[in-house]
Amino acid sequence: MDAGKVFDTVRELMRKLPEVFLGVDVNYSFGEGRPLIGDWSVSGNEGILISGDGVGSKSGIYFFYAQSGEILYIGKAAKYNLHNRVWDHVGTPKRLEDGWFEFPDGKLIKGVSDEDYIGQVRSGKIRLGIVEISNPDLVPLVEVYLQTECKLKNGKLPIFNKRIG
Repeated sequence: MDAGKVFDTVRELMRKLPEVFLGVDVNYSFGEGRPLIGDWSVSGNEGILISGDGVGSKSGIYFFYAQSGEILYIGKAAKYNLHNRVWDHVGTPKRLEDGWFEFPDGKLIKGVSDEDYIGQVRSGKIRLGIVEISNPDLVPLVEVYLQTECKLKNGKLPIFNKRIG
């Protein structure tokens, strides 16, 4: 599954379990068309959550993906803390002279040996997608479903996920 299919996959789960998602708001805050996480050139359209953006204090699923659309990591924030969970993975950015931001010390790259993927994360040349879910109790269900779908369709989890759930 690539990043473009995440939203469709969540909709599919909602159709399969309508009684579970009854009254639950699901919004796709970040997705295609967002800049890379290192590109902060357009105020209000940064490629990553920023303080006061209205998304960071919500619950939901977040996923990092390569420019090719390949999903690199799927995670969850079930306690109204999307901002904290996302930033916990990428770490404190370093501003370069050209205004670009890089992420040299994030937890996301720990334990992975593929230098190409590590380089993409460190250089800020990946994207962030977010699915807001109004009921935080459903966030783990959606996370596991997406990770399982990735494993079934690709024969493996996203490179930075170590396990399902």
